[in-house]
Amino acid sequence: MNKEMTFEEINFETNENLSFEGKEFISCNFTGLNLAGFNFSNARFVECSFISCNLSNVITKGSSFRTVKFYHCKMMGVNWSALTSLFDVQFYNCLMSFCVFQNLKLANSTFINCVLREADFSGSDLRKADFTKADLTSCFFSKCNLEEADFRESFGYFIDLTNNRMKKSKFSMPEALCLLKQFDIEIG
Repeated sequence: MNKEMTFEEINFETNENLSFEGKEFISCNFTGLNLAGFNFSNARFVECSFISCNLSNVITKGSSFRTVKFYHCKMMGVNWSALTSLFDVQFYNCLMSFCVFQNLKLANSTFINCVLREADFSGSDLRKADFTKADLTSCFFSKCNLEEADFRESFGYFIDLTNNRMKKSKFSMPEALCLLKQFDIEIG
């Protein structure tokens, strides 16, 4: 178990003793690390933070992230659906295009000012999730619970109002007009 440690500027490629697979990290900080493609299988992260890290294409099978914050991280192509547990996660100013969040419980999660292009949220519980200022271009929302989710100042989204639960969700103009696109109506 690694507890209350800070990891920064470590060359994981030349240090074979450093591994994430099957390890537990509690209250640890990871700063400025290039971990692209690393194997996080069966790892457990509790109350940790990742700052300015590259986590693109990490392998997450069987991992657990609980009360974890990500700041200015690059996380392209991560399959978050392969996790055992994803609870109370917050993402700020992260690049997260092509990520998969299918069928996850992400109520109260934060995705503020993140780029989530072509991310797949199908079947997820996103009640009270905060997508403020997020780039949601070509994201897939199908059979999601988006009740009370905050999409203010986000853009690029298309959300099917007949296929998602949307009660009390928050949007800002003019982007909110995209919600009417599916009805093939003209607004003048």
